[in-house]
Amino acid sequence: MGMQDTLDKVSHAVHNAMETTFSRIATVVVSWPWAVIGGTVLMTVVMGQGVWFYQEETKEENQFTPPNSRAKKENVWVEDFYGEAERRAVTYIIAREGDRNMLTKPRLLQMMDYHQWFIKFQAGNTSFPDLCLKDDTGECLPPASVLTFWNHNKTLLELDPNPVGTVNTIAWRTLHPTGPPLSYYLSTTKSDAAGNIVSAEAMRLEYVLHSNDIDWVVGYEEQITDAASSEKRDLPLGIQSYLHTDGGQDKAAEEAISNDLSSLIAGYMMMVVYSSLVLGRQRFTYSHASLGLLTVVSVLMSTFSAYGLMWYIGVKFNNVTQVLILVLLGIGIDDTFVIMDSWWDAAHIPDMKERMIAALRHAGPAITVTSLTDCVAFLAGSGTVFPALRDFCYYAATGIAFDFLYQSTFFVALAYLSSLRQESSRPDFLCCIKVSSDAGICVNKNRAFHEARRGVFTRFISTTLPKVLMSTPGRVVSIVLTIVFFALGIYGCTVIRVNFSNEWFVPDGTDGRTVLNARDDFFPGSSAPVDFYFSDLVDHAASQGFMNTTITSATGSKWVVPGTTDFYLWSFTRWVAMNHAASINTTDGGVVQNDFYSLLKLFLATSTGPPEGASQYRNVMWNEDGTAVETSRASFFIIRDPMDDGEDAIECLGRLRGDVAVYGTERVFPFAFFFVFWEGYKELVPEVTRNIAVAAACVFSIVTVTLANVLMGVIVVVIIGCVDVCLLGFMYYFGVDFNAVSIICLVVAIGLAVDYSVHIAHSYLQVKGPRPDRAAYALWKMGPAVVNGGFSTFLAVFPLVTAKSYIFTVFFRMFVLIIFFGLWFGVVVLPVFLSFVGPAPYISAEDLETMTHMNPLSNDNLKVHPDTNEMEESKDEKDV
Repeated sequence: MGMQDTLDKVSHAVHNAMETTFSRIATVVVSWPWAVIGGTVLMTVVMGQGVWFYQEETKEENQFTPPNSRAKKENVWVEDFYGEAERRAVTYIIAREGDRNMLTKPRLLQMMDYHQWFIKFQAGNTSFPDLCLKDDTGECLPPASVLTFWNHNKTLLELDPNPVGTVNTIAWRTLHPTGPPLSYYLSTTKSDAAGNIVSAEAMRLEYVLHSNDIDWVVGYEEQITDAASSEKRDLPLGIQSYLHTDGGQDKAAEEAISNDLSSLIAGYMMMVVYSSLVLGRQRFTYSHASLGLLTVVSVLMSTFSAYGLMWYIGVKFNNVTQVLILVLLGIGIDDTFVIMDSWWDAAHIPDMKERMIAALRHAGPAITVTSLTDCVAFLAGSGTVFPALRDFCYYAATGIAFDFLYQSTFFVALAYLSSLRQESSRPDFLCCIKVSSDAGICVNKNRAFHEARRGVFTRFISTTLPKVLMSTPGRVVSIVLTIVFFALGIYGCTVIRVNFSNEWFVPDGTDGRTVLNARDDFFPGSSAPVDFYFSDLVDHAASQGFMNTTITSATGSKWVVPGTTDFYLWSFTRWVAMNHAASINTTDGGVVQNDFYSLLKLFLATSTGPPEGASQYRNVMWNEDGTAVETSRASFFIIRDPMDDGEDAIECLGRLRGDVAVYGTERVFPFAFFFVFWEGYKELVPEVTRNIAVAAACVFSIVTVTLANVLMGVIVVVIIGCVDVCLLGFMYYFGVDFNAVSIICLVVAIGLAVDYSVHIAHSYLQVKGPRPDRAAYALWKMGPAVVNGGFSTFLAVFPLVTAKSYIFTVFFRMFVLIIFFGLWFGVVVLPVFLSFVGPAPYISAEDLETMTHMNPLSNDNLKVHPDTNEMEESKDEKDV
């Protein structure tokens, strides 16, 4: 006995077992429909109690970056020794009118007034002095800006007869020996022939905030950002100010997501209307349009149950899991159409109980195959290192399981009750009254009525499309278009960018985006600070040469802004050379080891300079007894914005780390908070490859077992692979970058593409005959349900075309691509492919020659009535 024969026998046994099981389920449902409805609603309520254990993850770094990455571990180390990372509140002051020169005394005085407003602003009981970065005396370190020339003192500025002369006379480095150059704080400058600055159109003020209570800082940032926008945007003398804080940016992103969620309600309404039109009929009593609404209720129940169960077991809610309902709507509505198509196929059964049992007996195996495959595909994706994708896969797999359960019970019970309403001549939506069976809209009483008559669009999918696709021109055109799509997809795959920025979460049209645009207009190519840490495994007194060499090498990268390095050891060595020359080692120029720690304490206590030691105290951490330095850090700025994409970020990170790799990451390492995101870039390609490969293997296994055909399993996996290739490639044309948000959609694509393909594949195997006829039959049988399911999903996401938030913008574009390519390859390419090289049918398959009434390619003069499976003369068929 061959393997295929064995599989056929197994399939036959499995299929019979599933049909028997669903017959029993349907028997229970139709016997006690209200009990089933009450039981499923009760289950939803019980599952929903998980809301009491609700936890939400709002931090992007805990959603879109690997939790065990090196950068995450380094972040933990830094917070243990230095507390929460320093945060910067940056204000951009721009002259918008007149000579557009900020370097005039009146405008500088306005800038000084803004500074005074900032440091005095009260957010509840909190002001800047409560959160500022302090020196060893407890005084706030002054903000970095041009106002440093006057020590941020308005009186000194008022007494200065020539502020521009002061800017050109006093050397910036005497005020800031380290850190960014003066040009970092000025924009659009003009100089005279001697090179002196005469004007600057914009200036930057940078305030450093620090507290181990991050929620306290975020609350302050949100309030002062709102106040700056409403109170300080338009200043006198044609000046505008733009304040950017991380807390304000995050708030704008969260508000955008909340606003976009309301758009989904419109999508749900459109889906309900469309589903009702598909399920409705002209005659009131035969219409089941109300089920279009109730199937959405079923999906909402499965979504709520999935959320509740996940909260019970501690899986956090996040920004991505909010779109779970889109996936479940696509799958759930598709299941509804499959069940109802089977219901109409059983129209010849007069008894409503037996009819519903027959419908679920035939539809149950089909929705089982797709639901099981979807669950396994998402569970396979849960092995990812990206928490947002992992948790989404948990939610999705659980939601699909609940959707399968509720569709098989709750919805079937409602459908059965609707059939009883039909039997008793009660109209849809108004079951409390009775009407004539002829009552309806535009009813032609002179024409025989067929309950299962489908709409024009559905008849096109079931009858016209198979004939077109199975014709020679139709196959040629579909093959050519597929080659074009695939070629464009492959090219797109080669040029798509790997990139991600949390600033993308701030939508256009918001004040936060206005601030970022102002920054980009006047301070393009902005830099960002990076710290370089020497851990407790480094003996600072004995390792001066090593530390000097390490910092010199690391800051020699093309990504580091020249002249921005701030390293306590360099300042300390200069101070010792100036004040304690005898303690300088004449051999290597370092500080004598025996004097190192005693002199370092003196240096850190000095508040005069240069070099000034007090400003370095926060960069040096002493051991518990104060006898040696435990850890220290240097800082410098890197060019951040000009990086083209994630590949440049990976190169920069590798260059900074590569210089110290020989010393071991436990001893020295560079770190900035955005490294956490950058490191995620390195995992994207291998992660997507691994997830898709595992999901494909799982899909192949499930499809092969449930369809009992190895070749068909291979074909379905190839179809899904083509969908993902085109999806990934067309992301480039749709302006979607390759990152942790978009790869979620690649995993979703597998689940939806399986639905679009497996139904067609399963129907193809159920009949015998020429391959084109079998492919046409598969389209006739399942095409309408598949296409209607895809189109209804499109309607659900369509309102997101106006989405402002990054997540929903990406999801809209990706879902459009998923639906298009899923339907194209599932409803067009797969049948055409099967018409050439489709596998043999099941042993128990029916012969199409005895099913002429179910073959769209049969004699044109005798064709199937599109809805009753009965032959009739084509010339006599007329649409109302």
